Amino acid sequence: MDIDFKKRVLSTIQECCNQSIAEIDFSIGISQNNTFIKKIEQDAGLVFHQDIHEFYKKLDGFRLSWVLEKNNHKNLEFRNQIWGSIHFYNLEKIFIHNNKKAPWKDILWFDFEHDEKETLQLLRPFDFHNGDITSCGCFKVVDGFVSNEVYYYDLEYGIIKMKMNFLDYVDKVLMYKGFMNWQRAFVGGRKRDVINMNKAVDEFLS
Repeated sequence: MDIDFKKRVLSTIQECCNQSIAEIDFSIGISQNNTFIKKIEQDAGLVFHQDIHEFYKKLDGFRLSWVLEKNNHKNLEFRNQIWGSIHFYNLEKIFIHNNKKAPWKDILWFDFEHDEKETLQLLRPFDFHNGDITSCGCFKVVDGFVSNEVYYYDLEYGIIKMKMNFLDYVDKVLMYKGFMNWQRAFVGGRKRDVINMNKAVDEFLS
């Protein structure tokens, strides 16, 4: 596999810049090597799926956020309410997060939680697209292995396994340009939601 992820991300950013965007903000992570990724695996006591290696070798995180220009749409209901956000953390932040023994403690999960605490402790958020813990795309640790499966955590939806792998997620997030909670169209299992999402993206970003 030899996908130029950085080139794809830069292309997506350029496409956003060509739209009637009122605000846009972005940053691009650096490329990494196998030694660096192996060091993160060792520090975290984990083994990563090959897809994770391939992506983060090319691009160790990136961020893109945008807001559609206020008067860009004829429908007053949607003016100044159309936005998109992607925030792929770097590997160290995903898997270490300043606490090797309990990553994401007091951020994603807390000692006083009971219902989903054990499952939340296994999640490693990689896309904090809303800028906070209200929703995020996550990896999951199972017996010391991080597969390419993607889980969506949302305060409203809970924890849901998405019907796509990590590289599928990368493809979708770039195709939709992080369009306002696009992930929700894929967690309900209804084709109508996906169709409506595609229509919305075509309408506002074409």
